[in-house]
Amino acid sequence: MARVDVIIPCYNYGRFLEGSVESALRQEGVDVRVLIIDDASPDDTEVVGRRLEEQDTRVTYRRHTVNKGHIATYNEGLLEWADGDYALVLSADDMLTPSALLRAARLMDAHAKVGMTYGDVIRSATPDFASVPVPPAYAVEVIQGPAFIEASCRALSTGVETVTAVVRTSVQRAVGGYRKELPHAGDQEMWLRFASVSAIGRVKAPQGFYRRHGENMSNDYYSALGRRDFDQIRSAFGYFFAEFAIWLADRTRLEGLVQQELAIQAFYLANEAFNVGDRKQCAELLAEAVTLWPGVRHHRGWWQLQLKRAIGNRLWSYLRFLKCAGRRADAPTT
Repeated sequence: MARVDVIIPCYNYGRFLEGSVESALRQEGVDVRVLIIDDASPDDTEVVGRRLEEQDTRVTYRRHTVNKGHIATYNEGLLEWADGDYALVLSADDMLTPSALLRAARLMDAHAKVGMTYGDVIRSATPDFASVPVPPAYAVEVIQGPAFIEASCRALSTGVETVTAVVRTSVQRAVGGYRKELPHAGDQEMWLRFASVSAIGRVKAPQGFYRRHGENMSNDYYSALGRRDFDQIRSAFGYFFAEFAIWLADRTRLEGLVQQELAIQAFYLANEAFNVGDRKQCAELLAEAVTLWPGVRHHRGWWQLQLKRAIGNRLWSYLRFLKCAGRRADAPTT
């Protein structure tokens, strides 16, 4: 029976912690250990964590005396504590689905070259472990590393939800820990690292719950027109290509794909910046887009944005109003 070590970092999520831990302990067909790392939470995380440790010998609770941040906390669990066959970082506000770890372990047991598995995710404000039946049958896929990397370059994303990402512990140690420079895209860069040294497995079944609530750690980050998201993703691919893609035969082509997609994304962000009246950021993003890939000038909508910039927000908004009013006037009546 495979052992899966589940690291549950927790900061101020004491109210969700028990559900997260229980979803790990109720996994069947695998030997589970749970490490709760309380990153100096000011709420009742310590009370809940110590109670869960007392109730089940499979649970270990640690508390930081000062807040170290989520990157250091992840690395503490993955690199210093985990020593089972497989490992998973599970946020204290998320949950696993029934038998998720068994499905992941079976795939990796059967395919020694698979370094990580991931699966589908259920987004819910009220995750319910018992509401998801164990699928009687499901499909799996083994994706070779180069194919996974290329698809990720084209999409500017690996498509992997961290709540579902079960890693082979030996591969995790080989590729190292999360980067402190990537607090919001470290997981994307990490999965690219895994793909550079191993195959990636996909379980085509719900593997975890992502809890929606007003205090998700990513909420503040995905504001400001996505600018910070853009910068982090650009940095994530930059670090990957600089250190883990040096032996890829088509590295230059893949880097070109990323630059092209980043340029297009920068253009769309520039358009959004114009729409909210931020002309300075609009100009900066357009300049960045051209630097990344001069061909972005031929992308659809490029000259329309230049026209919008030339006539200004006020006149453009008025013209849009007239256009919409004309459409309403021409609409058939009933």
